[in-house]
Amino acid sequence: SRTRRLYMVVHEPQHLQRGCPRMMSLLARYGHAIQINRTHEEIRELQAYVTRYPDKPLIGEARAKLREAKDRLADWDAGVAQHYFRIKWYPGVIGRLAPLLNSDPEYTRRDAAYYFLGESLLKTTGERGDAALTQPLHFGLTSAPR
Repeated sequence: SRTRRLYMVVHEPQHLQRGCPRMMSLLARYGHAIQINRTHEEIRELQAYVTRYPDKPLIGEARAKLREAKDRLADWDAGVAQHYFRIKWYPGVIGRLAPLLNSDPEYTRRDAAYYFLGESLLKTTGERGDAALTQPLHFGLTSAPR
């Protein structure tokens, strides 16, 4: 399989000793893919535990770990959005942060996400009038931001 071949290539020591740029790129992507897949698996397992066993003694720790794992995934989109903001590509910021805030309203660093989203909306409305605000953004906040 493709994963097995990639694993074998990545873990062969002669490639690491050569310092091949292509190999270093593959190593970086391979490590990131494993991290994202592990995080998705961790979220699935923790979510199942939280829903099945809400009265167990370790439920508080499980919820904290679940929030941490969800934040890890959301931080990726927020980081990409901040890069888009730095290079002044505001539609990319809106495209990353609006779905993030809709899908995960309890994101720990949502204040920064709201800031970049708001600034991007203001910048795009300056260019196109009020066209960017014709679609309302509904964020599923269940309580006031802390």
